Amino acid sequence: MSKRTIRGNGKTTNSSDGNGQHAVVEARSRVRKQKTPRAGARQRFSFLKRAPRWLQISVAVILIVAGLASYLHWRAAGETPNRKSGTPPIMISTAAASSGDIGVYVKALGTVTPLTTVSLTARVVGQIAKVEYHEGQIVHVGDPLVDIDPAPYQAAVTQAEGQLARDQV
Repeated sequence: MSKRTIRGNGKTTNSSDGNGQHAVVEARSRVRKQKTPRAGARQRFSFLKRAPRWLQISVAVILIVAGLASYLHWRAAGETPNRKSGTPPIMISTAAASSGDIGVYVKALGTVTPLTTVSLTARVVGQIAKVEYHEGQIVHVGDPLVDIDPAPYQAAVTQAEGQLARDQV
């Protein structure tokens, strides 16, 4: 029984050639596996390896200054005087209740729109002599609202009576 050794693809195998002879195959690969970088820090910071030295130093200095500033800020926040958390107490006062008008004055630009509107028209035209209602008063149908000066109408009636008397003579 003879043994023969075959070199091939990197695996060792025993094979029989049909005559009862076995062959040992040992193969070594000449191709080296490439190391694949992990998806972690090597890929994230690979730009720093290609960056110039001055850029690497300036990034390091900025990170150190930012870390020192955040540490000092955190430490200063812990040294605040002992104060109760929350809002300070509210000062209140009391007053005796009284009835009266509440004047609401708004000093702003804009348009005031009433909830309801009423249009008043007079049956006759003339000067208003007297107002019969107060603002905010509830009025009913038929209530007099204003008195109109009767002098111009009285003069017109007197003139019409004079013309009638002249035409009758």
